[in-house]
Amino acid sequence: MALQPLSLPNFSGEYDEDIDIFNSRLSSYLAGVGIDPVANRDQAFGILRGCLSGRVLIWFDEKILGKHWELHNIFANHGQAGMGNLRGRTMGQMNTSNSFRNPSIAYDYANIAVSL
Repeated sequence: MALQPLSLPNFSGEYDEDIDIFNSRLSSYLAGVGIDPVANRDQAFGILRGCLSGRVLIWFDEKILGKHWELHNIFANHGQAGMGNLRGRTMGQMNTSNSFRNPSIAYDYANIAVSL
């Protein structure tokens, strides 16, 4: 008996397609080729993109891939000094603009963030 290669599942977002079946097939494909989506996130993400077509692919490229760099800059500490400092600066700026009422938990949190 000859071995058959696994084929990539396809999803285009048409009304007759079931996203749950696609997810199950994609998970099975990744397991079959030995890719752990947690350990090999970028590789699994690339395979997911390769499975998409039509309107779903356009949406994926615009809404998911198109926004990835914004999160990457914050999480990878590219000039933002990390997510904690970004939150602290944001809270501090909102506090100086009288965005929080005193007394409130948000006001207290903003003052703690500014004093750090």
